[in-house]
Amino acid sequence: MNELDNLRAFVRVVDLGSFTAAARSLRVEQSTISKRVAALETHLGVRLLDRSTRALRATDVGRELHGRAQEALRAVENALGPGQGPLAGFLRISVPVVYGQRFVAPLLPGFMDAHPELSIELGFHDRYVSLIEEGFDLAIRIGQHPDSSLTARWLGSSRRHLVATPTYLSERGTPGRPEDLMDHECIRHVAGQEPWQLRGPEGEVRVPVRARVRAHHSEVALDLCRASLGVALLADWLVGPDLENGRLVELLPQYPSPEARILGLTPPGRGLSPRSSAFLQHLVDHGPAHRSSTGAD
Repeated sequence: MNELDNLRAFVRVVDLGSFTAAARSLRVEQSTISKRVAALETHLGVRLLDRSTRALRATDVGRELHGRAQEALRAVENALGPGQGPLAGFLRISVPVVYGQRFVAPLLPGFMDAHPELSIELGFHDRYVSLIEEGFDLAIRIGQHPDSSLTARWLGSSRRHLVATPTYLSERGTPGRPEDLMDHECIRHVAGQEPWQLRGPEGEVRVPVRARVRAHHSEVALDLCRASLGVALLADWLVGPDLENGRLVELLPQYPSPEARILGLTPPGRGLSPRSSAFLQHLVDHGPAHRSSTGAD
């Protein structure tokens, strides 16, 4: 029995949390997955998984092997390189919640039709996941990423706009300078910048706004802004339609926010796997139209 197949089966069981899901993603019988994991345990002389009728989890040795096995499988794939056959296996991707729903998930059918032997897990997170510790092959993120060791591919850019409703402005007045925002009710998207960063004639301006509401979901922040609860700083791809129809008004246009880069992040020191490379290229070829021609802040 191929030891790489055994490792691949084990990694998939840990990734997906069940033999059934692993068998489905690898397109084999569940009994085949069980035999492969059992063969691996026999070969190594250790128990890798603790099983019960209600749960399945990796042992301490299993968790250590899982990380090493992921590295080994990626190394084999990278050594083969692209063009050595159809893409197959499993790709774990983390995406921002709303951006992922609007712009990444709709592209999956076309990508998976083109690669029928490939399985994908799409995780939605408005936080910076740890690619290595949490076992992700790829993350799509907007803005500066805190880990400079990650490999980044530029996919596009967006800009945030200060917005509020005409009703709110008629009641509270329209800010004329960035510092006026400190006297207004503001709605913060928790994954966004704090303090708010703007750029004007005098350079960068950082505004420590008072957040009346903090939302972990950008569409919720948008809905609260639409309800006239305060001023929000939200991405152009999110508020564009509301600005066009007058539901929201842009504030301080002479003080735009810095461009936020849309990045594809992959773990350091591994090279770009054929699966990740193909998916990123699919985003470049078929992604949203809010790309910038510069790719820099």
